[in-house]
Amino acid sequence: MSQEQQSAFLNNIFWFVASLVIAMIIWFIAKIEADPIGQRLFTRPISIIVDDEMIITDRSSDNARVFVNAQQSTLTILQQDDITVTADLQGQPAGRYTIPLDVDISRLASADTQPAQIIVEIEQRISQQVGIEIDIDAPPVNYAAGTIEREFFQAVVSGAAADVSQVSRIVGDLDLSSQQSASVVERTLVLYAEDENGNRVTDVSIEPASIVVTVPVAQRENTRTFAVRPNIQFATLPENYVFRNDGFSYEPNTVIINAGSPQVLDALGDTIDTVPISLEDRTSDFTVEVALDLPEDEDLIILSESNSVIVNISISEETTTLLLENIPIQTIGFSENNGLSMTANPLNVSVLLTGAVSVLDTITAEDIQAVVDLNNIEAGTHLITPQIDIRQGQINLEAENIRLIPEQITVTIIEPQAEVTVSPETTAQPSPTPATDD
Repeated sequence: MSQEQQSAFLNNIFWFVASLVIAMIIWFIAKIEADPIGQRLFTRPISIIVDDEMIITDRSSDNARVFVNAQQSTLTILQQDDITVTADLQGQPAGRYTIPLDVDISRLASADTQPAQIIVEIEQRISQQVGIEIDIDAPPVNYAAGTIEREFFQAVVSGAAADVSQVSRIVGDLDLSSQQSASVVERTLVLYAEDENGNRVTDVSIEPASIVVTVPVAQRENTRTFAVRPNIQFATLPENYVFRNDGFSYEPNTVIINAGSPQVLDALGDTIDTVPISLEDRTSDFTVEVALDLPEDEDLIILSESNSVIVNISISEETTTLLLENIPIQTIGFSENNGLSMTANPLNVSVLLTGAVSVLDTITAEDIQAVVDLNNIEAGTHLITPQIDIRQGQINLEAENIRLIPEQITVTIIEPQAEVTVSPETTAQPSPTPATDD
């Protein structure tokens, strides 16, 4: 190839490359204009990577704000899980470090974090075996728990040396306080660590984290649970008063009794009554504490917390209804001096009262007023509910215990009619009879 040919070839290559670069620049600019670059904020947890024998004891932040820069099409489909933030402390000995954060994004994008770095303290992880103790909430006094069976008697506690050194025992809580039957109880107990003062040590891991225990629960000999029944003397309730179920309650509902032999317990039946509770002279709610009505036997021992029963009794006076008829309607606030007139329909109503017998027995129709207030009532027809007054001042019935029949009356206020002046009628003159030609 001659020198001229070489020069022409190189010149062509140069212009080809230049054209290609210009085309790519134009394509890139067009793409940016069609899909501009934007920014989106994410909050992500910081994952700190340490060696297996090390443990993190302190860190300045748990999360980082990640500002992602990318084209809008990428930002639109970007998900939280596409972004990970890490701080790498692998191979580092125990100590306190300031570590820059590294962001990894599974799509084409760049990012900045806030904070840009965090402070992390790591310590050597240690482990030691600690004995497992079971704290038992005992079953009710008429039941007894047997020997607890379990697979694990020790657990491995791991963590920072300062935390592990505080652990004096591993504990599992076994609550049998609500056990009401004889059976073999199986429970899974979650283990936790305590120091020598009984305070929980939380910054350690325990292996195993829980254990399964079984314990037989048996009913104690010569001990039984009985239902309690208040012995209320309803026949002593004063006349015209009633016992209200909605206000009746008592505690305890059951009682546990121990006896010298099962035969003594069998003789008690299934229910234990209280001593009689008289309602004589009781006209309102009251609370009374009474003893259980048990036979005199020194071998009978009440194992419950209390030997007595607290009974709440609700009493109210019996209610009745009273119908008072032909109560006249009375009006106030109306005067005929202004020329107005008034009509009411009906002129009498019936009043139905509900209340205590002792109250309604003293009321007669003469004690009731049905009043219609006509103050500020304009001319026209109105439906008005009369107000009922009981003229015995010591009697006070609630509004819902007073009903009118009918509940409303029709009141018509009539304006005076204007006088019409009539002019005298003009006498009509007869029209002349037109003459006719014979």
